[in-house]
Amino acid sequence: MADPLIDRALAGPDTDPQAWAALFQVLPNPDFVLRRLGRAQEAYDGIGVDAHVLGEMRSIRAGLLSLETRVVPGEDSRRARRAADLAAEVLAGEAAPGISWPDAKWSMAQAVFRGHSVQEVLWERRGSLVWPLVVDRPNRRFSFDRRRQLRLLTRDNPFHGVEVPDRKFILCRHMPSDDNPYGVAVLSACFWPWSFKRVGWQTSVKFVRKFGLPWPIGKYPAVGADEGRARRMVEMLLGMLDSGVVALPDDEAVEFQQPSVTASGQLPHERLVGMANREMSKALTSQTLATEIEGQGSRAASETHHDREREVQRSDRTIPQQGINRLLRWTTDINFGEDVAAPRYEYVDAPEPEKDWAETIDLARRYIDVPVDFAHERLAIPMPKPGQDVLERAAGDAPGPDGDPMRMSGRASRFAASRAEDDAFEAALEAAVKAAEGMDLDGIGRDLAGPIVTAAREDPVMLLGGLAELHPSMSAEALQDLLAKVIFVAKVWGRISEESGA
Repeated sequence: MADPLIDRALAGPDTDPQAWAALFQVLPNPDFVLRRLGRAQEAYDGIGVDAHVLGEMRSIRAGLLSLETRVVPGEDSRRARRAADLAAEVLAGEAAPGISWPDAKWSMAQAVFRGHSVQEVLWERRGSLVWPLVVDRPNRRFSFDRRRQLRLLTRDNPFHGVEVPDRKFILCRHMPSDDNPYGVAVLSACFWPWSFKRVGWQTSVKFVRKFGLPWPIGKYPAVGADEGRARRMVEMLLGMLDSGVVALPDDEAVEFQQPSVTASGQLPHERLVGMANREMSKALTSQTLATEIEGQGSRAASETHHDREREVQRSDRTIPQQGINRLLRWTTDINFGEDVAAPRYEYVDAPEPEKDWAETIDLARRYIDVPVDFAHERLAIPMPKPGQDVLERAAGDAPGPDGDPMRMSGRASRFAASRAEDDAFEAALEAAVKAAEGMDLDGIGRDLAGPIVTAAREDPVMLLGGLAELHPSMSAEALQDLLAKVIFVAKVWGRISEESGA
């Protein structure tokens, strides 16, 4: 007897208590735009040509197509390398006659905005190889059945459609689920802001037509004037709006009055258009802070926007990446066999220099030893090759965290470079002081006195600075007295070392 946990799905569509899921052969798209309008794709087309939406989508497209890509063999074997060479050759040409691969990749990426996208693969033989051609197809031609499988709507079967054959259609989807195999369309979230924006534009145009020009006010004598004279003046003023000139009798006059808009100087429908644009930007780019500052400017908002946009871009690019990898899998199966590992299509993230890492490394190297290869990796700067020309380093050392260049001095760093080394230095100082006070020169070992001797010979002032860092509570006189003892011990130790040949 078969195990029910292995034999079939227990929570599949056949056991779904929802009537619509159990009765319909083809699942309706749950997108509310399609349900309410019945013409979702036409609505998406209208939203896509909005100036603001189109500008955002062009920016997204430019970011996607500017990324560096590569084809990596699936394994280290002769057939796998041949499959990778074929894949690279396919992606270097055209996706289909008159269709470039950038356009094909963008068609796959449209799944983000429309929920899903479908590309048909046309196979043609070129010599001994079978070559794929990729053509984009409209979403209105496809639906999903109760098993969440793609179906092609045809003339003979326009409602339920037919099953699609294997290795024929590349399906790309954005955030699909068991209840919604069609995927989540970002443009659906733009529908209401886009609708309200259109109303705002229409109202704004009416306002401008009505109040965009100053109001000409005609004045004539109230005494002795008849209704015909008022009508003639109105006609002259209307003609004045077109011609810009008018002739009036001496006892008549024209004044111009500029209508007041609002206290803030911004029209209500103008604010409505701006708010709609910001809401659509949130849906398209997932950035919020930068769109909410409304022109006030903020470095934090800009950096936050850049980080979020980069993360969304990394997420969205997986959709065309998976579609192309599926195509390379099929191409490998047909030309080299299913037992050959298919090549992988990958995006290459160009490392970005991190200013924060530069500051961190600059600070850390004063206290610990920072591996050079680690610094190059974090700063996105490659290690120079032997004999390669390199830029000269800046003269001098960068100032320390307290602005004191001495902290970055090569000599001073012997005493302040590391907290672990500080302990050893303090021990050396204590031994030196005891030796100076008791003239116990044998109490100073070579390992402890060596750094002191070198520093005292090279620069006593720097040595005093090092002492001041280690003993901040000591007075200047006490530090000078301590330094004098250390220098004395250093000189004596140096003589002993010279005489003993150390």
